Amino acid sequence: MYRKILHEELTFPPEVTPLARNILTKLLEKNPDKRLGNQGAHEIKSDPFFHDINWQKMYNREITPPFRPDGGHADTSNFDEEFTSQMPVDSLVEDSQLTQSVQQQFEGFTYVGGGNMTYQQTPNLSTFRPQSQFD
Repeated sequence: MYRKILHEELTFPPEVTPLARNILTKLLEKNPDKRLGNQGAHEIKSDPFFHDINWQKMYNREITPPFRPDGGHADTSNFDEEFTSQMPVDSLVEDSQLTQSVQQQFEGFTYVGGGNMTYQQTPNLSTFRPQSQFD
């Protein structure tokens, strides 16, 4: 499969529309420098596939989605019973401590609720604080 992804041309079933084929081909371009979106999300948003999307209304949540699934966050009705009927298995591995050299790479980092990561400056390191898209 790996070789096929890297070297073979994309093929689509007949029910895939020309617009869908076009955008999928550009999104799955093997060369990342030529891939759709390489220059930013505006490239994807301006593709003909999305010609009838009003992005401002989408951003403001003024568009009714064509499909809204039933159920809450714990709804598993769209998953095959083969998986939902399995008993969960704890995957904790005993003695899975990081080596001292790996642990040192994370020195100064701390988790702050809400998905933000901050870096507490130490004398020889620069400040690092990734910005969330929601900040």
